[in-house]
Amino acid sequence: MIKTILLSSAAAVALSACAMNDQQAAGGDLQAQLNAANEENSSLRSEVASLKTSGNGSVGSDALVPANAKPGEFYARVTQPAQFKTVSEQILASEASEKVRVIPATYKTVQEKILAEEAYTKLEIIPATYKTVEERILVKPAGKRVTTVPTKYKTVTERIKVRDAYTAWKPGGKVIAVGQNALGGTILQNRTSTTGEVMCLVEIPAEYRTVSKRVQVSAAQTRETEVPAVYKTVKKRVVATPASTREVTVPAHYHTITKTVEATPASAQTHPRA
Repeated sequence: MIKTILLSSAAAVALSACAMNDQQAAGGDLQAQLNAANEENSSLRSEVASLKTSGNGSVGSDALVPANAKPGEFYARVTQPAQFKTVSEQILASEASEKVRVIPATYKTVQEKILAEEAYTKLEIIPATYKTVEERILVKPAGKRVTTVPTKYKTVTERIKVRDAYTAWKPGGKVIAVGQNALGGTILQNRTSTTGEVMCLVEIPAEYRTVSKRVQVSAAQTRETEVPAVYKTVKKRVVATPASTREVTVPAHYHTITKTVEATPASAQTHPRA
């Protein structure tokens, strides 16, 4: 913007006012600043014209007498026209600003292991183990046995005479030759009785009988014999390893969960506005 400024005391007031107005105009728009500058110039011109008019008044006017005037000094009142020059000045058309671009946060899905159950120790019982073995056990100890040997007998056959030989007359019914065996014996002679009956003298031999009898062979006696021990093999279940305990560590238990987490946080990028 190009404007004319007053280079005088009145111009100094105008410059000060312009400076203040420039500061105020920085907050408004350009048209308002131009209007304000025009009004200030009109006001300055009025003030200068008023000063020129007051210079034609009385000499004793306080407005044109130096405040520190000394006796014997002469003062002349001279009107010096204002001097102007044209300068170029850059004024604010619009304030600087920035453009902010918001970059949203990004997210990603991750898997995470979380502790479901802490590790701990427990006491585990180890049962006993068994095995089957064969064992020879004593059923009856060795000893001595006394046995009785009974009397021994044997049966013998013996022929004994029951009756001695004899002779007897027996009716024969007929004459039997002497020496012939008949009527239970040997015929010794024959005779006829008065009745005419034939009688035979018979020699009856001795009578024997065979008998059996039990005779002692050996007398009864006792005998001592050694009796060996009696054993028996049996199968039985025995403990191979006794029952025991041991401490077992149970590891911690984890669950895998899927969750969404922030990959990059939200941010803002500031760029000067063109």
